[in-house]
Amino acid sequence: MVFIFFGKDYFGRSYLEISWKGWGKLQLSWYSYADYLVFKQKTLSAAQDKMKPSEFIEFALRECGSCNFLIFDCGDKNKFVQFWLGDGKLILDWPIMKTNKLEKYTYAMLGVLNELGIHELSSFPKKPKIVSHYTVGQTGNNKIYQIDFKKNYDQAATLVKTLFIQIFRQKLIQLRYQIG
Repeated sequence: MVFIFFGKDYFGRSYLEISWKGWGKLQLSWYSYADYLVFKQKTLSAAQDKMKPSEFIEFALRECGSCNFLIFDCGDKNKFVQFWLGDGKLILDWPIMKTNKLEKYTYAMLGVLNELGIHELSSFPKKPKIVSHYTVGQTGNNKIYQIDFKKNYDQAATLVKTLFIQIFRQKLIQLRYQIG
């Protein structure tokens, strides 16, 4: 269990982790943001060595729920999947920019969303509280698709796996991650 203190300063937060070690031993750990990222990096590194890449994706999304972001790639920094996790959210950002190659994969990504039953927010009468959906926005000259998975970690992991294997044509064995 992790408690975040001191509001919306995303990179200056402090973290209190409460965990049980062994039989009845309560452990309290206090982390600065930088120390918390080092702690999470060690946790993810150990898990990645023990898990199949497809299992690791969901584990990483759940484990990093108190971090600000999590980015996956398989060796090509232009073919990536990034999640915004700040404020306890699970939102995949798909930015269409001149500096990345995601635009040519957008229709395929939308097809995968459709197969997963994830639809654009405008197709719902009101904003859903638990159903995954996506929105399309604009930031300057860049178009951004934001897929809000709510707490559907398995659905988010399935999308990531499908994007890398079927759309990007990359092998999950080369999966890398970056947290922040």
